[in-house]
Amino acid sequence: MNNLEVVYVGVLPANQINFKHIADGVNNERRTMLHVTPESLLTSYVSGFSTVIIDKANNDTPVGHIRFIPLITQELKSKINFPTALPELWEIGTGLIDNSDGYRGRGLYRMIRNAHVGRFQSDLNNGSLVAIGTTKSLKILHTLHQAQNKYGIEGIILRHTDLPFIAAFTCVCTEDFGKGYQCGIDACDKRIQSDQLPMTSTNNNLLDQSNLNAIMGIISLNGNSDTIPCTMYLQGKKDAILGMEAKLKKQFGTPENLVLQLRDPTIDYYGELKTN
Repeated sequence: MNNLEVVYVGVLPANQINFKHIADGVNNERRTMLHVTPESLLTSYVSGFSTVIIDKANNDTPVGHIRFIPLITQELKSKINFPTALPELWEIGTGLIDNSDGYRGRGLYRMIRNAHVGRFQSDLNNGSLVAIGTTKSLKILHTLHQAQNKYGIEGIILRHTDLPFIAAFTCVCTEDFGKGYQCGIDACDKRIQSDQLPMTSTNNNLLDQSNLNAIMGIISLNGNSDTIPCTMYLQGKKDAILGMEAKLKKQFGTPENLVLQLRDPTIDYYGELKTN
């Protein structure tokens, strides 16, 4: 893999990256829930939120991509009254390993994901940043464990309903997978349930990502398959994660109230009013 290089803003100029190639790869994935545009990927890259793998032996073709997406933005804060001193909440997504020329199956996703979170190691470890994601692949949960071993980045694996206020900011699935809301009649039925996660000794059944045996135990509870029900995970200082949930609960009272504000037509956080 000597011909592969991890790049980001400040290492390789944006005008040398073919973002259309990345967007086409993401949008052509069978399980893609949220489609992307080259313009949005470019914006993420120049803003410092993206990490890319290029193949130097193939005209610097981008063969891997991942990015953070800020969720509680300044624009959102101008419309909803949030508590003060919250950590930044960024979703990790738009992960892609090129499905051509044998790039998959070589550990490139682990390579790019670890490099990506490693760029933000200090913020994740000091509590100023929390990263959130959902996955239907056990392999992704393995990378969380590896990131803790390599960078000391704490994290937890959980049901969406274990921390429902933080969960309200993710899960915007479309198509037939699930609506992605975390409460009431709109709650997605595709997410992982209590009997599909190994029991742990921690409060609220939060599975520490350092517990590899528990992570592997998810397989036996889900048909011995790498494909698992939609599972939420959070990376960052655990005290900061739990403190953020507590502040949101104090401010909004119930998850339903928070989601109701996010779904206000003037905000349309989940994109319900957007048309293709």
